[in-house]
Amino acid sequence: MSKERNLLLKKSYRDEIVQIFRNFDTHRTATITPNSLKLMLRALGFRVTQQDVDREIIQGRRRLGRVHNFDENYISQIGQEIDLDLVLNIMEESFNNTNYDPSDDLKTNFRLFDRENKGYIQLSDLKRVMLEINQEWKQFGMDGLVTESGSGVNVDELSLTDDQLTAMMKEFDRDQDSVINFTEFNKIMDFD
Repeated sequence: MSKERNLLLKKSYRDEIVQIFRNFDTHRTATITPNSLKLMLRALGFRVTQQDVDREIIQGRRRLGRVHNFDENYISQIGQEIDLDLVLNIMEESFNNTNYDPSDDLKTNFRLFDRENKGYIQLSDLKRVMLEINQEWKQFGMDGLVTESGSGVNVDELSLTDDQLTAMMKEFDRDQDSVINFTEFNKIMDFD
């Protein structure tokens, strides 16, 4: 993909895409699977089905000159590994949000904790999200994943204790009201 085409994505958005791609490239082959692309798009906030992703893969390969005609004979190409150029092409052409603002992600992430729209995060909200993350990691096969250092990951060992979560709340609760408000959350996420 030419450098000019990559510039159509805002730098902050492109950087986020590259980082998420690297996270999904667990074998460090500079490629991901079609299922990983679907999970990546969902991580970026897009509601897509595997059929949507398969269509985007074929169209992206066509735009890059890797597939010349779209017909049933090319369906087999969906199963091939997907490199970063293809992902960037797909994101640029089909999922390019030129109005992307990282602070929108911050608000969305805050709402993940504050489901009841109270305007703050309580310890119980933090515990719930940590439990959900633990369950998601197990569901997506992260348990036993081998890290760059060669050691295996035990998802249960990544869980934080109640004492650790309480300590986190105290550390980030700047006004000491026993909750994390949006301003404090903003500082945690380093957008301020």
